[in-house]
Amino acid sequence: MQQADVLITESTFANPEIIHPDPAEEIKKLDGHASNILLGTYVLGKAQRITDLINRYCPDRKVLVHSGILPYHRLYDQHGLKKLDYEPYNRKEMKQGEQNKVYLVPPMTFNSYFRATKVLRAFASGWKRLQAQNDIELYISDHVDWNDILQYIKMVNPKEVWTLHGDGSILKRYFNEKLIVRDVLSA
Repeated sequence: MQQADVLITESTFANPEIIHPDPAEEIKKLDGHASNILLGTYVLGKAQRITDLINRYCPDRKVLVHSGILPYHRLYDQHGLKKLDYEPYNRKEMKQGEQNKVYLVPPMTFNSYFRATKVLRAFASGWKRLQAQNDIELYISDHVDWNDILQYIKMVNPKEVWTLHGDGSILKRYFNEKLIVRDVLSA
């Protein structure tokens, strides 16, 4: 691991109360339901990660991808390390046949489907507020949690940590002047 004098990190979940569960165990929750699933996910990065997790840990689930996500999946296929297994969304496909489909949709589309019937709703996020009103809680985040950030600081061994995209105040109190922690936005 590269050492640095200053580590600049996002701190969205820099709080000891936030420890993310194992993503493989979280995605396996989808297999516990005999229903099609409408799954909200961010378009770039998260949707491809979710597809890969479903492919690996829920192989009997068929992934259908919203047109807003599709170009990014195709780019991933062209430049990624492995091919994702998915199909473009087809309304007829979603309504017929086995109840084994997971339809990945962007957040705004997910919110517009509040009246969708005959599907279970889930949203892949580390935010508790985004789990409310859904049938399945799916805590999968692309942000570091408390344990991750502490481990990374230990590996990099910086003299200072600069935080952004969150609140670094708990981290600052945790290190109690043994390490300089600055919130970049308030510095």
